[in-house]
Amino acid sequence: MLLTQLLTSEICKYPKCIQFDTIKIYTENGFKIYAYLFLIILICFLYFLRLLMYNRDIKNQKEFLRMAVYGYHRTSTTEQHLDRGISAIRAYCESNHLELADLYTDQQTGKNFDRPEYRFMRNRLLKGDTLIISELDRLGRNKEDTLKELRFFQDKGVIVRILEIPTTLTDYSGLQNDMASMIMQTINNMLIEMYAVFAQAEMQKREKRQREGIQAMKERGDWEKYGRPRVIDFDAFCAQYQRVLSGELRPFECMRQLGMTKPTFYRYKKQYEQLAKE
Repeated sequence: MLLTQLLTSEICKYPKCIQFDTIKIYTENGFKIYAYLFLIILICFLYFLRLLMYNRDIKNQKEFLRMAVYGYHRTSTTEQHLDRGISAIRAYCESNHLELADLYTDQQTGKNFDRPEYRFMRNRLLKGDTLIISELDRLGRNKEDTLKELRFFQDKGVIVRILEIPTTLTDYSGLQNDMASMIMQTINNMLIEMYAVFAQAEMQKREKRQREGIQAMKERGDWEKYGRPRVIDFDAFCAQYQRVLSGELRPFECMRQLGMTKPTFYRYKKQYEQLAKE
């Protein structure tokens, strides 16, 4: 605005035959007019250049501020405690001056990744974020699926730190020597795959011992003492389910009265139908 005023006042000093022909301005002192125009164009160019750089800086700053640290821990059953893994993740963050944005936990099997908290966390993580896990088998016990999840995070730009694997706790992207960086990344991937193999082997061994133990108990005739306890007495279920068949009750009403979940209800229903066929 100031430059425009200066230009106008300067032009007014030379009122003789000011004509505009495309970009040319004719006046008694045209040199000054051209100088002002050049200065305006230069300032506008510098202004827009600075604006572009400012927007880029803001974008980079937002990406930097958006980088968050998350933790994840899992146990196979609700009887197992989450404290040990949670404490290890918090201690690592504290010792490395990292602010933990959130920590997700599941108490489900590690055979697959169909876990509510994990699925929510997986969708929430963004490029540049860091995920901290105490042990690899806390992420999953199936080798192929676990490696597939780690590749997913790598492709997404998420950094995964596994506390039991020291090589994952160092960022090798800043190494000046590309060959050294590649070697360390290869060693890191080999260690992760080795730990994944161990986790799957341990799961398979445990399942094998369980099958052998159940079979031995069945052969001794002790299985009925240790089998899964029924939620309710089967005869009580049959009495209520007959009311469902007669139309007195709807299935969801029967489930509510018996205090049964949907899977349990249909398991009892299947057993009832099998007995009815016999």
